[in-house]
Amino acid sequence: MSEGRPEEVTTRIFCDRTGRPPPRYRDFDVETLVTLTADISSFPETGLLKERGKDGEMYYRFDYSIEVTYLSASTKYEMIHNGKLGPFQAAMLSLFEQNVAKA
Repeated sequence: MSEGRPEEVTTRIFCDRTGRPPPRYRDFDVETLVTLTADISSFPETGLLKERGKDGEMYYRFDYSIEVTYLSASTKYEMIHNGKLGPFQAAMLSLFEQNVAKA
């Protein structure tokens, strides 16, 4: 809270490109599938809960879930907060970009 109220929330969704059951911990086969960013600057201050962390400092907490809709040529991500939908801006690397980044 010392840096002021958050303007956005960023969430990364991971995927495992192997055929194994979902791993409990992230390893070399688990990669970022998409990074989602939502602008929450217009949300009322009452939508941001305040709680004390284990370090004794106060922090904002913003509860939400992500709804994913798979379409024929795209994927749509929406944030649900207090029963209301809000779109995410999705940054998704193509397989080509991911392979170039690894090289």
